[in-house]
Amino acid sequence: MADCQDWKPMVLRKDDTSKNSGPKRAPGAKIIDNLLSEDPNPPKAPELEFRIRMSQARQAAKMTQKELAGKINEQVAVIQRLENGTELPSVKVLHKIKRILKM
Repeated sequence: MADCQDWKPMVLRKDDTSKNSGPKRAPGAKIIDNLLSEDPNPPKAPELEFRIRMSQARQAAKMTQKELAGKINEQVAVIQRLENGTELPSVKVLHKIKRILKM
């Protein structure tokens, strides 16, 4: 029988350019790193009120950033970035924080 296939095999390879794509982040976390760019639609800064409320609620609960991170099963760096405003929380992380800090 003659070869009547009209398709050619396709080989898929993993792209190696994404190996060192930057620092490790929590799933769903958004990093704001270019607020001073000339982009006509730059990313918006995190709400100052949220940062302050989160920090105050954590301190009122007499918790360190490390303790809060442990209770919500995240890295300490995630809490630090949320409190200093360089990261916006994912919905999942936000719900965990609200539940633990009773916000």
